[in-house]
Amino acid sequence: IYEAMPGLLDLAATDNIELANAAEIASTALRGFGLEAGDVGHIADVLARSAADTNASVESMGYSFKYVATVAEAADISLEETAAAIGILSDAGIKGTKSGTTLRSIISRMINPTEKAKEVMGELGLEFYNTDGTMKSLSEIITTVNEKTSGLTQEQRNQALSTIYGQQALTGMLALLEAGPEKLDELTNSY
Repeated sequence: IYEAMPGLLDLAATDNIELANAAEIASTALRGFGLEAGDVGHIADVLARSAADTNASVESMGYSFKYVATVAEAADISLEETAAAIGILSDAGIKGTKSGTTLRSIISRMINPTEKAKEVMGELGLEFYNTDGTMKSLSEIITTVNEKTSGLTQEQRNQALSTIYGQQALTGMLALLEAGPEKLDELTNSY
């Protein structure tokens, strides 16, 4: 508690939220991303920066983390890249629990694609994993998806993306693709 307190106070001050809410947000991120109590200051910095650079608030990002943090950690997507993706989704009007469930669905569909999605991925030459079995970063995935779908008509592209990501996550994936890897990298590296 002593080790985490300075970061909790910073987190609470960044968005003028109660200390109890800041503690809940921090503990969700700590557990979800497998971090230590001493990392609360870094969590506060990441959330504050994302809130400053996007349409997300610290509190809405905390709601998002409840739904996506564990899945993002399982896919080896960092706290920073997850926060950046949530910020981009927030800029597109997908906020709070909705951005968390949307990003969770995007990642889940890449971790375990349906048979139909595997078919479409094979036709497009899409791979979400590196040769060593680790998942590519969201930035790499966005680059690859944009490249592999660039020659398709709008109808073909939307159908392919809908098949791969599902109806629930399609809007979020389109927002990430539209923002592009440059925006995601810029936000990720600003932390």
